[in-house]
Amino acid sequence: MKLKHIYIIAIILITVSCNNKGKKDDIEKYSDLVIPGNYTKLTEVLGDLDNDKVDEKILVYNTDVEGDLGLERIIYICKEINGQWKLWKTAKGPVLQSKSDGHFSDSFDGIVIENNKIYISHTGGMTLKWYYNHCYKLIDDEFRLTKVVVDKGIPCEYWETYIYDLVSAKINYEKVLDDCENTLINQNKPLAKKEIHLEKQELPLMYDFVPGENNITVDLDDLTVYY
Repeated sequence: MKLKHIYIIAIILITVSCNNKGKKDDIEKYSDLVIPGNYTKLTEVLGDLDNDKVDEKILVYNTDVEGDLGLERIIYICKEINGQWKLWKTAKGPVLQSKSDGHFSDSFDGIVIENNKIYISHTGGMTLKWYYNHCYKLIDDEFRLTKVVVDKGIPCEYWETYIYDLVSAKINYEKVLDDCENTLINQNKPLAKKEIHLEKQELPLMYDFVPGENNITVDLDDLTVYY
């Protein structure tokens, strides 16, 4: 009996040790959040990113690095560990530079967390208007691009919308006449509509993805989508 009790106690101790090691390994994935003093904060949002019912925090900052189109931006994704915000992930690229809509204009439109996903939007243009919305999801401990909405057009002439679902490798395309004088809002005349199926590709990582610098061409339809 004594040997049996010793055996049971040993199993319990091993189990507790393994659980503690797992928790320690998880904590070691995070580091102290250190933000340089010359960085300036653009925005922050709270929301659950890994479906554990606990909010994470996303911070977006201007850096002090000058790029071709203004200051580069950085995203900090943080987890709350023992009452302190710890750095979990960083990303450079998904938020465009500070003058990405021309010499004086910032195209960054906002960042939100919804349904465990990150949505980052940009908008700009003068005569030709454009809008991007990129959706990133945590997959195997990495945030990857899963869906893109691209709108472009000339107000009172036409609008084109591309909805690119990278998971299903499908593009829904629509072009409508934007008749400002004779058409009620949301009742514009459709000019073209199609669903395009593509070969599945590896989902892009968020950490260095730059909106607008990527494209996919559908030769059969003579259609190039910049996203």
